Amino acid sequence: MGFKILSLDIKGFTDICARLQDQVETSGFEPDLVVGIPRAGIWISDNAFHSYKKSHLTLIRPERNTFKRKFKWIASRLPLWALDRLRKLEARMLVKDFNHMDDVQIILPKLDDSVGKVLVVDDALDSGATLKAVMDKFAEQYPNVDSRSAVLTITGRKTTYRPDYYLLDDSTLIRTPWSIDSKRRS
Repeated sequence: MGFKILSLDIKGFTDICARLQDQVETSGFEPDLVVGIPRAGIWISDNAFHSYKKSHLTLIRPERNTFKRKFKWIASRLPLWALDRLRKLEARMLVKDFNHMDDVQIILPKLDDSVGKVLVVDDALDSGATLKAVMDKFAEQYPNVDSRSAVLTITGRKTTYRPDYYLLDDSTLIRTPWSIDSKRRS
């Protein structure tokens, strides 16, 4: 699978989020609530969906290790070409991990009767496992709510779930300025 990497600065991230919002609005779907999947989905909801009521859900994952903390130090010393290779390697593993939600607890926000439409946003759909688990939970807990999903990019070819809205479907990996492997971090 040939991944591409799109490195974004703050303006580029804001612009791509606005394009996603425009796609949702152009479709005629007007959510009563926009829910961000931690962490990147929350950044997207905050950057794009300004005029909507926002919330986020909670994903409780078992503590695995401190690799990401250690990787921040290593990443700050690696050249960009090496970081690109590592990001692509990680993506190859993620697109094949259909069961990584088995030990994750999903806590949805409490919805009142005024919420009839919900948009769930995230940055990327790799295997589809996270978004599928979240959307299944919404359907189970709130069967009368029209829940739809939106992502910036679909990175996997074979996914367990297809979002309602997406901008890129060509194995593009998005690197934001706050990504661990970003050279733009301060």
